Amino acid sequence: MGTGLGKIGFHDLSVLNYESGQPYIKTDIFEGNIQISISDTDELVITEVIIEDVDKSE
Repeated sequence: MGTGLGKIGFHDLSVLNYESGQPYIKTDIFEGNIQISISDTDELVITEVIIEDVDKSE
């Protein structure tokens, strides 16, 4: 998908939680895999999101 957000904007994604508390990203404009990691301390929150495109040639 490129660097940064590219073709996907912040309003295209929703960060939700499973009942267990694990976060996941919901979007209707993307069919690939999305992985999210959220870590925090008392003073800092760090979030990393990896967006993988689906290989449609297979």
